[in-house]
Amino acid sequence: MTQLGRRHQLGDGVDGGLPDDDAAFELFNRAAEVGDAAAHAELGFIHGVGWGGREIDVPRALLHQYFAALGGDPRGQMALAHRHARGVGVPKSCRAAALYYNPAAEKVVESVDAAVPGISPSVEKHRLRRVVCTVVYEYARVSPAFLPASTQL
Repeated sequence: MTQLGRRHQLGDGVDGGLPDDDAAFELFNRAAEVGDAAAHAELGFIHGVGWGGREIDVPRALLHQYFAALGGDPRGQMALAHRHARGVGVPKSCRAAALYYNPAAEKVVESVDAAVPGISPSVEKHRLRRVVCTVVYEYARVSPAFLPASTQL
């Protein structure tokens, strides 16, 4: 249902070939009701930005993003990580941001590694650190001694 909803959002391969946000919204809701994490991610986005003329509803967006992240959807994980890193609708917490960013990053690394077995493109893992509660990225090869002693993730 989620894939069909995405097709309706884009008007790709559906009757009339025109986007239909209402049909997409209904399909995402039906898929979310049965626990589809990707559908929850879509609904989190829709409620978070007011897609398709809907009112922005941050609490509802957070609820759907939480269920998406809990279900392992990388977009839900990234959305919650961003919210925690910046304090958007949730308490600002670099620790919480790192907890949501890490599983999404691991999935990216796994998908790249799986794309060409034995021959992986150059991908570097990055370390999250806190500097005045702003999330910045440092190359993983940087020694932990580089980080200030007060840095806590």
